[in-house]
Amino acid sequence: INECERNNGGCQHRCINVEGSYSCDCNPGWQLGNDGRTCYSRFHCILVNSKRNGNIPQSHG
Repeated sequence: INECERNNGGCQHRCINVEGSYSCDCNPGWQLGNDGRTCYSRFHCILVNSKRNGNIPQSHG
């Protein structure tokens, strides 16, 4: 059985079929969320984490 054939296995970006199971993966520049299916922009994750800590990252250069 290829779990990725139906609805991309429920993965937002890529579904990787392995024997007896599957996993989701994200495109470059994206990070897999805690649900194991949803992908988030890495830039978005940095901003969310920074806001939680009360710090906004400064760009250098």
